[in-house]
Amino acid sequence: MVFFSTLYIGFFPVILFGAPIYSILKKYGKNTWPIVMCLGLSPGVLTIILGLNNLTWSLIGTFAIASGAIVVVITHISCRL
Repeated sequence: MVFFSTLYIGFFPVILFGAPIYSILKKYGKNTWPIVMCLGLSPGVLTIILGLNNLTWSLIGTFAIASGAIVVVITHISCRL
């Protein structure tokens, strides 16, 4: 159940935000570890900032940071092969 909710919530930010920016970074040779980590962690950090006074949004942001880091590492390693 957690996998499907993560997939449902994370699908659109990855498709609309992450993949296009990553492909632009890769095209210009700027896809370094620090830059792609900032790219993967930014939706979670933004969620925490926007939901600062709301525990639910803070927890979602924390989960998004962890998920974003995992997705970035897997994506970056697979694109370097």
